[in-house]
Amino acid sequence: RAMGDRSRVSSHTADKAQGIPLWSALKARSWDVVQVKLLDLAATVAISTAVAALVSAALLVLSFSIVACFRLMVVPRGPSSANQELVFDFTAAVPTARASFLSPKAARALALPAHTGDITDKALQRSRLLDPGQRFGVGVTLVLPETPANQEVGMFQVYAELSTARGDVLANTTRPALLRYASAEVRWLRLLVRWPLYALGLAEEKQTV
Repeated sequence: RAMGDRSRVSSHTADKAQGIPLWSALKARSWDVVQVKLLDLAATVAISTAVAALVSAALLVLSFSIVACFRLMVVPRGPSSANQELVFDFTAAVPTARASFLSPKAARALALPAHTGDITDKALQRSRLLDPGQRFGVGVTLVLPETPANQEVGMFQVYAELSTARGDVLANTTRPALLRYASAEVRWLRLLVRWPLYALGLAEEKQTV
């Protein structure tokens, strides 16, 4: 019976609080109405906070998904740098080496025409490795044996040319190079220090230019 009375009192208080503003209840010192109002306000704030947290979590997941999709579709997934070994053709009047930056699939597609001049602009665009305006750098490193012949050559000129598969030259540059000079005394001293490595094949008499 006591529980029933309390339930009826709570229901009556809630019904009574529906039409009374909180400020009026405070002025009238209706503490039971104030308690109901504060509980309703706390419940509303809790629900709003929970909804805001759920919306924020959903937006966060959505933003991460958009960034991941954008990265997979737009940002190149290939390596940021690549190295190729140059094999020089010494049968020509001037030793020449070629390196291709195309993928094997693009190289096969561009090799279909009988002549390189028959390659169309669309074919070149489809096989493009870099986007227009994207910056890149190309470097050449020469490993030269310290032979008497190379020492006697002295300074020589290295010419590099960047061209399309059709043969259109995009850029070219030339730089002088030479083996670093070492006197006979320095070479003998170096040989005395490193001869075990040379004998075991762990080191070679060469320079990187």
